[in-house]
Amino acid sequence: KMAPEQFGNLPSTAFGGLESNQLKSLPTDLLTGMGKKAFSAINPEAFGGFNPNKFNDVPSKLIKTIDSDQLGELKPKTLAKIDDEIIKSLKPKAFEGMTEKQASKIKPNIAKEFSKKQIQQIVPETIASLPDQVFKILEVDFSPSQLIGDIFGWSLWSLRTN
Repeated sequence: KMAPEQFGNLPSTAFGGLESNQLKSLPTDLLTGMGKKAFSAINPEAFGGFNPNKFNDVPSKLIKTIDSDQLGELKPKTLAKIDDEIIKSLKPKAFEGMTEKQASKIKPNIAKEFSKKQIQQIVPETIASLPDQVFKILEVDFSPSQLIGDIFGWSLWSLRTN
């Protein structure tokens, strides 16, 4: 068993090979004691090992390092149960990685916490998967290219109405 101070001294490259089952079983105190460089080096696929409680325990200084690939690997139920403070800590660019499956699980109370910059990073294919109530909340902040931009020959409007 490794002490938190030993864990914190590991080089950030040690976390690149972390797998989802390892992250799932990682004690929260070790996870929250990680440095920003180490946390940002975690293999995106490992993010599938986060459950809502563990993800919500991650300090905002670490949440700020999450990129679009890492966000895209979170289970939809984890993203659907994210705390307000965690949402506010996510970089807007991370929202480019939101998947259609994740978007389909977003609840209105979560969507209300998204910033305009975060909303404007959601790709049109993902927007098309948002529940109607959530779409209506976010719609005012979508950019024109998100709303009328073409997606493989389809406009967002046609994707949402078909």
